Amino acid sequence: MRVEDPLSALRCVEAVLDSLRGRWTAVLGSECPAAAVWRDLRAETGRRIAGRTGRGGKLHAVLRDDQADIMVLHHHLSMSVDHAASLMGLTDHAARALLRGAERDLDALFES
Repeated sequence: MRVEDPLSALRCVEAVLDSLRGRWTAVLGSECPAAAVWRDLRAETGRRIAGRTGRGGKLHAVLRDDQADIMVLHHHLSMSVDHAASLMGLTDHAARALLRGAERDLDALFES
């Protein structure tokens, strides 16, 4: 996980929700509100881990952020791919392709 401390993770989510207050209508009117909020959460997480060494989280250290996110949601948190896709603002097809690509990239790393 990128923010490993539960209290820090909670504060990160609260900061994103607070930032949405002033622009909630615009976010709801966007093409994909879930994707907009996920981008905000990823950006806030990035700001919070910026001072730490590494990128935060083992998967995030070796995969693209979107690949690592789908892996954490699906494998670590045991979400269905469809549910993870919904949270990330992706189509089911895009999420499955992202997951397959992440799994291939991990396999390639371990084969090296």
